[in-house]
Amino acid sequence: SSAASDVYKRQEYMGEKMHSETKAVLLKTSTELENTRIRLRNAEMLLHRKAKQVEELNEEQTKLKTEIENAEAERDLMRLDIEKNSALLKRLEEYYKAKIGGKKERIRELKAVDRLHLEQQGFAIEELHTRCSCLYQELNESERKVVVWC
Repeated sequence: SSAASDVYKRQEYMGEKMHSETKAVLLKTSTELENTRIRLRNAEMLLHRKAKQVEELNEEQTKLKTEIENAEAERDLMRLDIEKNSALLKRLEEYYKAKIGGKKERIRELKAVDRLHLEQQGFAIEELHTRCSCLYQELNESERKVVVWC
């Protein structure tokens, strides 16, 4: 009976020890579980914030894409304006070159006419000079004749 009592006490002691160890393991597991729940909740909040940031970034990216498309469209319109203005400038340049060229040609024509007039006047002056010389000669000859007659 004493041996049975010892076995019983030993089993009781082992049961209490197992119960105590199980309680400790359960407490440790419970604490780890609570810590895991806290980390999970923090991770979910972080994930929620990150998802919101991603959504905001996507909205910003969409806005930027729209701004880029608008800027590209504006650039294309400016290029068209530049091309149109370049063509207009070229036509104006050609017009004024032609106008200036026409004026230069007209100036050349007027110079040629003036030169011709000057030449003609030069010939006329030479002719007058020659006629005057002839007239002086005739006058001199007439005077001699008059002197001879007198």
